[in-house]
Amino acid sequence: MWFETTDRKGLWVIPDWARVAEEFDGIHVSPAGYLRSAGAVIDVGDASLVEESPSRPTVGDTDDRAASLMAGWNPDTTYWLNDVIAGVAEVVEWVYDNDADAWRQTPTG
Repeated sequence: MWFETTDRKGLWVIPDWARVAEEFDGIHVSPAGYLRSAGAVIDVGDASLVEESPSRPTVGDTDDRAASLMAGWNPDTTYWLNDVIAGVAEVVEWVYDNDADAWRQTPTG
């Protein structure tokens, strides 16, 4: 329960990833974005915009807004929503050249 880590009681929502995938192929979490938002309550807006559920208790709510939380994400990671990566066209092998102190591509063939 997210309220146990945030002390916020109220309506929690998660993105509709199917609808997000209609517009975006993936979501990238930058290190700075992760540090700013991991574990922080993200205000989504007026709770009246979200469908009411008769089974959701409201006693003790700390506010009347909907919120979300970035939980279970990793920094500098892309989460793919659509299968957009094409197959690998060519495999290239690289080796480290100690004498040149550089990486170099190995000859093919």
